[in-house]
Amino acid sequence: MKLTVILKILLFPTLVLLLSSCQNEPCLAKWMYLNNYDNFMKNIEKKEADLSENDWKKMDEKYESFSTICNEKFWEDLSREEKDRVIENNMRYLILRVKSKFSGSLFKDLESEINSFVNGLDKEKLDQNADKIKKSWDDLKKNHAGELENAFSEMGKSLEEIGKQMGESTEK
Repeated sequence: MKLTVILKILLFPTLVLLLSSCQNEPCLAKWMYLNNYDNFMKNIEKKEADLSENDWKKMDEKYESFSTICNEKFWEDLSREEKDRVIENNMRYLILRVKSKFSGSLFKDLESEINSFVNGLDKEKLDQNADKIKKSWDDLKKNHAGELENAFSEMGKSLEEIGKQMGESTEK
């Protein structure tokens, strides 16, 4: 009797520690990966306006974990719908990350256009604002070409990786 009580007392804290450490590891199980990735994206979308560059660097590390480590571990086991969900999360993250680089004082002129894009810009609105967007874009390229090149280079690398994943998923 005393032995079982002692075992329960020792096992319970060990079990609690084990389970709490699992919450920090997004790649333990496929369902955990998908849910954690969705929650990660919802959290970023809620807080994006308040994230500092240091906060974004921490988010980048988590994103890398989801988009590389977890993808490699579970990609072959994902259904078509789950792969689409992962690709959508990847794209949403990249758009928000690029948007964060444009949100600095150098890019205030484009902030509303980027917000419209992220929130689902419709064709009619795009046609109405095409000249304004083109002028803002031309001014931005002229004055900040190097910064734009770096931002789009980073985005391009990530998009290439997503394209490879999409190609692999359609080959199966």
